[in-house]
Amino acid sequence: MPPAGIAFSVWRNGSEIGSHTVEFERENDWVSVRSEANFSIKFGPITLYRYHYEAVEIWRGDDLMSVRARTDDNGTLEHVDVSRSGDSLSVAGSKSGRYTAPAGAIAATHWNEAELGQPMINPQNGDLMRFDRRDLGQERLDSGIQARHVALTGYATLDLWYDETRRWRALRAVATDGSIVDYHPR
Repeated sequence: MPPAGIAFSVWRNGSEIGSHTVEFERENDWVSVRSEANFSIKFGPITLYRYHYEAVEIWRGDDLMSVRARTDDNGTLEHVDVSRSGDSLSVAGSKSGRYTAPAGAIAATHWNEAELGQPMINPQNGDLMRFDRRDLGQERLDSGIQARHVALTGYATLDLWYDETRRWRALRAVATDGSIVDYHPR
């Protein structure tokens, strides 16, 4: 687990549109992970698009115990609730309905590099996401940090960067409208 919180400024096609933060609270082998993202796209004083996402994950050691997430995607409300029972995760999502996740599945909240080797649960709507993964090696980010670059394609097009401590350092995604969304560390 990362030692401290993570904070990004979020950019779309070269303009800053918002932020994404991840905070960690530890108690013995339990960890609570709180994520929040807020974006808005404006044309002058007019807001054309608004996005708000909040999630709480509970982990016990390396086991995901639960996720509760809510998203307002420009007025479309989505949710996912994940809970562990024994060795399995039950998922109830606004798009996915109810299902039992495959062994090893975790929420695709990106802070945990372990998601790269697992089936991922979409924390917005519960969909089970599968990706083709390519490791692109080490790169120096604009911030000067050396990080491992991993490209994911399939369910979506997504690039993630993790440093030598496995801390999430950057993200690039192709949005549904074709625009490019970048996360830069704050």
